[in-house]
Amino acid sequence: MEFEFLVRKGFYDQAREKLEHLTLCKDELKLYHTYWKRQSERLNHLEYRLMMRDKANILRIAFLDFWPSFNPLSSEFFNFFLSIIGQLRPIQICKASEHPDILFASCFGNEINTTNASNSATRILMLGENVLPCYTQYDYSISMNEDHYSGRNIYLPLWMQRLDLFTRNSRLDYVPISSQCICSAKYLDPRPLSVACIANNWTPERANIVSHLIRNGVSVDLYGSSFKPVPDKKALLLEYSHSLCLENSYHPGYVTEKAFDSFMAGCIPIYYGANSTICPINLESVVDYDEVMNNDCPQSFLYLRRHQSTQMSALLSLNHLNSLVSTVTKQLLEIVSSLYPFS
Repeated sequence: MEFEFLVRKGFYDQAREKLEHLTLCKDELKLYHTYWKRQSERLNHLEYRLMMRDKANILRIAFLDFWPSFNPLSSEFFNFFLSIIGQLRPIQICKASEHPDILFASCFGNEINTTNASNSATRILMLGENVLPCYTQYDYSISMNEDHYSGRNIYLPLWMQRLDLFTRNSRLDYVPISSQCICSAKYLDPRPLSVACIANNWTPERANIVSHLIRNGVSVDLYGSSFKPVPDKKALLLEYSHSLCLENSYHPGYVTEKAFDSFMAGCIPIYYGANSTICPINLESVVDYDEVMNNDCPQSFLYLRRHQSTQMSALLSLNHLNSLVSTVTKQLLEIVSSLYPFS
């Protein structure tokens, strides 16, 4: 951490001196030799970019080890990054092997360990699942983990990347989440009792609740890669009274877009997840999974939840949302501007 502190402050001579005077035992040398060799190349690149700041203010970024169909131009994260950093300086996408300034990498491959990955780039690990960040191959992380890891991790839940506040690009493959909508009460129109389950990963929790509902007379329609495809998620949810919004993992901070999409469509979420301590979902606006599973008559229970009121409470507190947006924006700006100062 001392090395990264010196780099962030621009004390390159001191950082290099620390590299030159490393004292590692034999086992540590074997484990960390590659790491410190990469940090030396990264330091050279940062020094060069600082000298060329007035002549080359373009920030070059690359993406590696994302899923096969990943397209940065239509991805939620690139739009999020562009809306914050792109307003201050030009951004250019290049290949990971073309010496980018920042290399964003995910966990869907292993090219980070090949010659395709530039050692001179500042590496930022992108995690959209419940996976703990690792800092032997990466310098920073952006994840669904609420721990800041001594300033190296930015907590960025998936739903936040999809906020309309950050959708500057028209080539999106998702429906932006309306910040105004999720922070306001939602009118509930009359709908017959029916439940939608949109799931690409069929988990025991999903199987249990679907079986429980069907046994007790509640209609459940299954959608996703293993069932019926969903060309338009919002249009689909407008037809249902409730939607199963069951997170893939149960861990504080792991909150995806599921409940948000359902809420915006006026479809009451049946929610399973650990919620967030930083920007929590309002549990009064959802139906708790355990409440349904422990109810002997879920049909009547869900019907009453739909019809006993004409509206759902706001899904998020506006203060919590504004605080999270402010914190994430500040953290991202501080990392990028300290490593690659704006001219």
